Amino acid sequence: MYKYSVWIIILLTFLISCQSDPSDGQSNSSYDARFSQYVKAFTSGTVSKRSNIHVLFDETVTVPDDLSVEEIFDIKPTVDGTLLKTGAHEITFSPEKELKSGAQYQFNLRLGNISDVPDDLSIFKISIKVIEQNFDVNLSPVEVPDPTQPDLLSLTGQISLADHAANEEVEQMLELPDGLEVSWLHSSSANHRFEVSGIKRAQTESAVPLTVTGDAIGVSRKEDFFIDVPSAQVFAILSTKVNTEPNPSISVFFTDPLDANQNLDGLVQVEGVESPSLVVKGNELQVYVPGNLSGTRKLEISEGVRNAKGKALGINTINYIAFEPEKPQVKLVGNGSILPATDGLVLPFEAVNLKAVRVTVVQVFEDNLPQFFQINDYSGSDQLTRVGQKVLNRRISLEEQAADLTKWNRFTLELSKLFEAERGALYQVQIGFLPQDSNYPCESAAEITPDDEISDWSIYSDDQFDSWGSPWNYRYPS
Repeated sequence: MYKYSVWIIILLTFLISCQSDPSDGQSNSSYDARFSQYVKAFTSGTVSKRSNIHVLFDETVTVPDDLSVEEIFDIKPTVDGTLLKTGAHEITFSPEKELKSGAQYQFNLRLGNISDVPDDLSIFKISIKVIEQNFDVNLSPVEVPDPTQPDLLSLTGQISLADHAANEEVEQMLELPDGLEVSWLHSSSANHRFEVSGIKRAQTESAVPLTVTGDAIGVSRKEDFFIDVPSAQVFAILSTKVNTEPNPSISVFFTDPLDANQNLDGLVQVEGVESPSLVVKGNELQVYVPGNLSGTRKLEISEGVRNAKGKALGINTINYIAFEPEKPQVKLVGNGSILPATDGLVLPFEAVNLKAVRVTVVQVFEDNLPQFFQINDYSGSDQLTRVGQKVLNRRISLEEQAADLTKWNRFTLELSKLFEAERGALYQVQIGFLPQDSNYPCESAAEITPDDEISDWSIYSDDQFDSWGSPWNYRYPS
């Protein structure tokens, strides 16, 4: 029996706000369709400052072995770099230095120097825009890392970048008073976690200044923070935070580690919740609540709650916690397995506050798999337009499939009804949504004309695939 397999990669996109966010990337809007006889795919749109420029020619175009940048490209503004023949019909330009953040470049490909083409097709224009570098800072409440030393606090935070930066440059962004220690976890070149330790509680309340400056990564701005440090003589509530993942809960942070063995039954009350589950983690008390809470709820904490030294709060406290509706989200079920059904493949997923999702399927032909794996593994999505084409672009309504869209609901995609898989091909299925698909109550949403189909994807523009996020892998049952 002849066996075959189809790999399916699922990508999720997320709506960050109710406002539209059009891409700033530039593409060849004035492109002449006759170029497709010679150029099959190329780098375009919005790219990282570390990106190379790839051009894949038609099989009828033979790339010479000896190449010079000046002979093949006219680059504006000028970029120094090397040009390599990376395949029988492919070239790659590698910049000597990183491209300038936020800058636009035009690579005029001298097509007439490579192939015999009509005079009006001798120059093929490639436009790119480099991501504008920026940063965002997120700080967590102070913690007591060691319950045996309640007067020593720590603080964790994360610096997220719009584009890559060297770890050494990111570490230069953080400014702290002398005497504090900082450790870093560089999970990627764009996401950097840090922990500040050695924050001491004094006899009186104080504050620790923390500044994040963008000079080291070429961003002309800074953010100043002041971390409140409670007095060593005080046992009180520091702050509260609502968590939606992995389970809905309220985190209550205290100045001291709590007595993990005390009976908290009846000491913590949430309006509308009977006997909430409670978990003590150091100076954090996690109060688990149902996932359908909304509006403002009263949180009461009794004076009888004790710290690890046996000291009670001594005063009843009331906090009003705002439970906002879930932001529009979509996620895979479990590890994202594709399930075989009687009539084909079924992909289960969950969504909240969405009236519809957008499903896009990109096919990588079997003959092009070697080219795909030159720069990707099975989870990759770089330069898809070199080797693939879009075979499906559809809006899938969810309104008739769930009674209450404001809650997390489980749905399924019957992939075999959406597209017909070819033997040996690789498919990337993208599940996302647009602002008009949201069921979230927005006060000032951007006006967008609803449409049943997303605008067509051109094989000559792959910038849409640069920021989908981390992929999940699936294998078609063979």
